[in-house]
Amino acid sequence: MQAAELHERIRRALDLEESQFLVDEEIHDACTEAYLELWDIMISAMGEEAPWEIATLSTVAGQAYIDVPTTTSVYRMGRLDFRGSGDSYEPLLRFNMATDPMAATSHAWAGPGSARYFARRAFRNAPLIGDTVWKFFAWKIYFDPIPASVHSLRLFYVPAPAITLSSLVPTVYPDEWPDYIVNAVCAQMRIKEEADPTEFERARDRVVAMIERYSKPHQINSPQFMADHRRLQTPSHDAGFEAFWRR
Repeated sequence: MQAAELHERIRRALDLEESQFLVDEEIHDACTEAYLELWDIMISAMGEEAPWEIATLSTVAGQAYIDVPTTTSVYRMGRLDFRGSGDSYEPLLRFNMATDPMAATSHAWAGPGSARYFARRAFRNAPLIGDTVWKFFAWKIYFDPIPASVHSLRLFYVPAPAITLSSLVPTVYPDEWPDYIVNAVCAQMRIKEEADPTEFERARDRVVAMIERYSKPHQINSPQFMADHRRLQTPSHDAGFEAFWRR
């Protein structure tokens, strides 16, 4: 969706089509923040069905960390795999640096069983990468123990939203759930007007409920309900279950 179209929908909802109360730069900033909130809601609701991507990284011999390339544009990190012999991959263990003790003495990184990693991200910032992708977070991955040689890694991650933040560049927003952006921005503008934002806040919350309902995992091998098949069992099976639970 083009930014101009989204701005027009917001002005129409607020009955401010001809008003100079809202300038395009302010609407642009509010739409951007609203879309980032929308992206987070969708990613959280989708879980394993989120749009994961894969990047290839390498450790640095004798260095405790690696920087994830900013061009990778990582929004959320999934897992990190160690490439062993041939084309086999094994997941590395992830720990929390703040609470889990580091190794007291250095030792060799013999493979995924002897290594663990800690992912850390910087605060959100807004420089552009190219013309379309926003660098959402700057990530570092720390290792324990420190790798003594170069190892190939495979990173699963959710990418950052593919929008630009500069008001000097025309922004194209994805078409999914634009009503969330419209209602979120309208509620914010009503507060600016010192008016009641409840109407738009309720509409925004209804969209959130729809997102959470429709974005839940839909894989056929992920049943939503557990079937009780005990009614299909013979009396002897039922007696066996009762005897088991009485023990």
